[in-house]
Amino acid sequence: MARLTQETIFFGACQRLLAAQDKQKAKQFKETDHFVAYDTTVHVKEFRERPAAKFFGDLLADDTVRASVTTALVNAVDPATRAAAAEKEAAALLTQRIAYEAALLDAQKAILDFQMAKEEDRALKQLDMEYKKRAANRLADALKLPRPYPESGTWFTG
Repeated sequence: MARLTQETIFFGACQRLLAAQDKQKAKQFKETDHFVAYDTTVHVKEFRERPAAKFFGDLLADDTVRASVTTALVNAVDPATRAAAAEKEAAALLTQRIAYEAALLDAQKAILDFQMAKEEDRALKQLDMEYKKRAANRLADALKLPRPYPESGTWFTG
């Protein structure tokens, strides 16, 4: 029975392979196919008469716009500009990570303060602890890390 199942699976795979090869052959051009010449100059002339093409043509005719577009394109592909942007992003990420570590330490300290607080100070310590947990959660969300205190949420929506 197992042998019959394997032979059936193999036969089905061969059929699918042959069908895919036939489909690929059907897509290829043949020597007998006819091709129509396409006049690109007519297409360009028709395109230039459209309102959008006129607008962008007039817009790019302005020297300041053309210079700013060229500068933006060059900056997008310039290795020095990319390296400076990557360095700036790395510095910002490092700053966020340092702030995240500090927030985790503050939250742990607040948890310990709450656990060791006297009965009359517990409510205030609990508010402070939850605030610091949410601050750590917000920083974790910004860094795309799992929340260290998921039960506290973030509360901050702005």
